[in-house]
Amino acid sequence: MGPTKDTRQLNWFLAWAVVFCDIGTSVYYVPGILYGHVKDATPFFVLLTTGGFILLSLKYIEISWRNPEGGGVVTITTKAFGPMWGCLGGMLITVDYFLTTAISAVAGFQYVGSVFTSLDAHVVLLSCAGVGVLAALNIIGIRESAAVSLVMACASFIVNLIVIGAATATMNSVQWNAVLSRLGTGHGISTYELLVGFASAWLAFSGLESISQLSPAMRFPLRQTTRRAMIAVILTMVVTSPILTALSIGLLPEQLKATESERFISELGMLVGGLGVKLAVVLTGATIAHGQERVGTSCADCPNYNGAFSIENSTGVTIPYEYKWGDNHPWKRMSLRSGQIETHSYPLGDNRNGRAPRPYVRFDRIGGDGRYTPKEYHMEFHAIGYSGYGPKANNTQPKRYYFKYGADGKSLDILAR
Repeated sequence: MGPTKDTRQLNWFLAWAVVFCDIGTSVYYVPGILYGHVKDATPFFVLLTTGGFILLSLKYIEISWRNPEGGGVVTITTKAFGPMWGCLGGMLITVDYFLTTAISAVAGFQYVGSVFTSLDAHVVLLSCAGVGVLAALNIIGIRESAAVSLVMACASFIVNLIVIGAATATMNSVQWNAVLSRLGTGHGISTYELLVGFASAWLAFSGLESISQLSPAMRFPLRQTTRRAMIAVILTMVVTSPILTALSIGLLPEQLKATESERFISELGMLVGGLGVKLAVVLTGATIAHGQERVGTSCADCPNYNGAFSIENSTGVTIPYEYKWGDNHPWKRMSLRSGQIETHSYPLGDNRNGRAPRPYVRFDRIGGDGRYTPKEYHMEFHAIGYSGYGPKANNTQPKRYYFKYGADGKSLDILAR
């Protein structure tokens, strides 16, 4: 048998790029959409949802490494509530994919139209073509898509920082007061505006689901790769989306905000940095908007099979243990909190019967005696296939084990479910 194909090609930096391209495009159109409903309270609602975004991002770290087969909301909802609710979650997220893709494509060409006004009459046709190009790029392969995303994400982030830096360097005290005063809700906001503003502000962070779709393609150790990618996503979004929203609402003239709501950020670039900064915003905004079409969700190259087993800690205390794949691999130390489930995977390649070194687990079998009394097991695993849209092997779950104490409360063992 030939060597298996390495399907886990994405490091944390490439994973960050894909997710940032997905979420980062929102800052180009969300301020204008929100401003049409809640006016000067727009920065308040984006800042409000930023807190929820951070908490949700931290939870997605756990979702991703616990479900190396990917699937995100579909997988986790199916496991928690059953396949019917998983199907409903999948339908809702699919609608979200299409809507945000369409909005982003249109926003990208509207930004281009701010420089080339002749394109404004053809925005719909050009947007459809842009979505088609990204669909073709996804078919080519996940790493190629991620590499393109990396260029777009870095360029967009750098230009965003330039706009923020240029604005803060040139603002006077009156402008600072104007920006800071927009961070509150103001007076007389209605219940309708409160609900619509809160719901619309979540568009600023639409695309977080992408990280879980990338799980089958991310490098091991999966938890470490996911954590680093999501921390990078959180940091880059927190220093761009809320700040750019506040600056655009606080600095742009009222007349411009009323007539150019679909391209706030490019007009902000023009205001604080001139034509050069505006062109940079248009170029990066248009490319990242057209690259937003969930580069990780189709995952044409992700496929293949992983051998996987999971260990659950139902003892009520934290259990330290070690594991390794085969005799030639080093032991890796783990710490499993009570109620936590850890999944360990090994790539099998294109064949679910592909060879993999047998996994081992060892732990201290007697707790509380002050000595290390090792107990070692040879573990079994299930072959799980990943197609980018879910498992395709006979087994859709890892081989499941759990830690359990004996009747004396001291003798620890690991059992198969």
